[in-house]
Amino acid sequence: MAKNKDARPPTFAVSVVGLSGTEKEKGNCGVGKSCLCNRYVRPDADNYYSEHTSVLSTIDFGGRVVNNDHFLYWGDVCHRGDDGLDCRIQIIEQTEFIDDQTFLPHRSTNLQPYTKRAASTKLQSAEKLMYICTDQLGLEQDFDQKQMPDGKLNIDGFILCIDPRSRSSSRLRMRRMRGPALEGFASFRASKKNLLLIETSSKTNVNVELCFNSLLQQLDKTRGKPKTVPYLEAYKVQRQLVASITDRFEKLMVQSVRDYHTTWKAVTNNLRGQPDYEEFITLEGTRKARNTFTKHIAQLKNEHIRKRREEYLTTLPKTLNNMLNNLDEVEHLTWHEAQSVIRNRHDFHSGL
Repeated sequence: MAKNKDARPPTFAVSVVGLSGTEKEKGNCGVGKSCLCNRYVRPDADNYYSEHTSVLSTIDFGGRVVNNDHFLYWGDVCHRGDDGLDCRIQIIEQTEFIDDQTFLPHRSTNLQPYTKRAASTKLQSAEKLMYICTDQLGLEQDFDQKQMPDGKLNIDGFILCIDPRSRSSSRLRMRRMRGPALEGFASFRASKKNLLLIETSSKTNVNVELCFNSLLQQLDKTRGKPKTVPYLEAYKVQRQLVASITDRFEKLMVQSVRDYHTTWKAVTNNLRGQPDYEEFITLEGTRKARNTFTKHIAQLKNEHIRKRREEYLTTLPKTLNNMLNNLDEVEHLTWHEAQSVIRNRHDFHSGL
């Protein structure tokens, strides 16, 4: 933990570790370390990326974000607990980047195997930038640039990600770690007494914050212990929250948008700042909000067409009676011929 000066909130550095390596070692997908970090540091739907690659070119590996290291700096989170205590949590992800040409691990200054590197409590990397997403690599100037403080961090605690569906993941044996550790993404009993098990889902944002808060309480015993919620119960609560916010947003859309000519830009300008709109954007994202808007516009347009059709059908008998009042002239005609007769009448273009 960083030293406190002038009674500033304490700072803790957390390292997220888990099975890493080539496809032979970890399969065709990882255990979700990046998704867990992403959801905790930048939880809003618009800032959450479900895919993060570990296969990089030599240029991207040498850029300032990766910085020739096999770990990522995700930035920090300002945390205020229920007990009112503030702190700052810095997030590191220990991984292993693969060369997109040789499909072997990139050469780094630290040649230790992953199990040794991941257990390290002292990290250094001068001018290393905060990682945001894969698209950032090679285009660092187009994204927010934030350096890892002082180019070094002392790790206070660990989160070990395990996917119970992966045999390789369940066989992973980490070296003894100096400091509290916590397991996520697992459904089996921890073998060590100092390990706390939290089952999470980054995709649906279930128990992610609880995972880090539980570790924080282990790092700082003066903090109140967070209530551990079983995964299925937490998932149900999250789904109910999504359903409730979605329902309120859809009602807001119906109340606010009544003309199918309305543009999405006009809607966002009008609704920005309203709680039901902002909460939906935070939880579900702009893409889903726009999809909801598009569906509503389609419904408005279809309803407009239906009403116009009903109006036309209501007035059609009277119109035909006025234009074709002599049945002897048209009863022997086909519909196509009757249309020609109607179009040739002088009152056809008069709006009758």
